[in-house]
Amino acid sequence: IPISKSIEGLWFVKKHIKKGDIVTTVGGGNLGDLYDQIEFIRQLVVSFFPKNKIISFPQTFDFSETDQGKKALQVAQKVYNNHANFYMIAREQTSFSLMKQHFSKATILLTPDIVLSLNKVEPKSERKGVVICMRKDSEKSLSQQQNDFIIETANNHFGEVTYYDTHIGRSNLSITERKEELHKIWNTFKKTELVITDRLHGMIFCYITNTPCLVFQNNNHKVRETYDWIKRADYITLMTSFSEDKLVTYFDKQSSINISDYISLHQEYQPLKELLN
Repeated sequence: IPISKSIEGLWFVKKHIKKGDIVTTVGGGNLGDLYDQIEFIRQLVVSFFPKNKIISFPQTFDFSETDQGKKALQVAQKVYNNHANFYMIAREQTSFSLMKQHFSKATILLTPDIVLSLNKVEPKSERKGVVICMRKDSEKSLSQQQNDFIIETANNHFGEVTYYDTHIGRSNLSITERKEELHKIWNTFKKTELVITDRLHGMIFCYITNTPCLVFQNNNHKVRETYDWIKRADYITLMTSFSEDKLVTYFDKQSSINISDYISLHQEYQPLKELLN
């Protein structure tokens, strides 16, 4: 049931659900007060089905330290700690610790982001140019001046720059359209020599397509700590702090980088698989 159909979907499921059925909720970075509509829907799901096993797919804990964030966390604690069979999957270590601290009645497990379970390496394509995939929202941490320097330097080294965001800026897409747009992004990445991004799923899409990636941090911990799952891959480079000199050095060495083979993370999902079984 897509998020956009959640309310009518909840009533439909309420009428048909049986004892022993498992309910799952969407993974991502929407456990918090930033994307409060999705957080509200997840709480509705948990409240609607008090006797069924509920599994929240891999999430980042992202309640802010503002008054709004603290109040939102208190509401979430009341809902989630009131369910007797609720499982929360954290997708990085900080979220795991925070979930265990605040949702003491839930069972908390740790796995990578669910998209990292995919392998989209084949078919391989000839690579050319660079793709810029940068945030334009409140999670961005790079300044406009830093952003401009990245683009200018990339242009000087590659000559061919394409702009492509993993957030396509449209809503109310059908399931078919969503899949088409997703495959467009993957195919674009597979045809480029390098992706430069500060988006978590920009980095993840590069990993699953075996695409060289230079990734910058956003304004929370999710990029930095998700990188810990994939840092064995020499084709993914995290720049923890912005430096013009480091950036130029990276580009100078880019042509000599050997792309290692894609490494499956399937074994990391065993705790989630056991829950679903």
